Order: sequence, then C-alpha cells, then structure tokens
Amino acid sequence: MSNLFARNEQVDQTASLTDIPDILTAETAITSLEAADQKIVKSYQIRRFCRIAMS
Repeated sequence: MSNLFARNEQVDQTASLTDIPDILTAETAITSLEAADQKIVKSYQIRRFCRIAMS
C-alpha cells in the first residue's frame, strides 16, 4: 500500500512541475482580468459621478 502511495505522490510531483507554465499563464490571466475589472469599476464610478453632477 505504501508503495502505491509513493508512486501516486511521485506522479503528483511530476505533474505539478510540468504544470508550472500553465499555472503562470493562469495567474497572468487572472491578473489581467482583475485589472480589467478595476477599469470597469472606475469607468462606472466616473459615469455615475457625471450623471449625479448633471442632475
């Protein structure tokens, strides 16, 4: 049983090492989406401020 566990652990470690580029790509995508989200929020706040100021 411990031999099977050791093999599974080794496979997990190998998979995690080969997945590093995918993980970095995902983190970059998340960072880009967060930045875009902040721009949308700021744009909404500016439009709301202008609407309030014009009324």
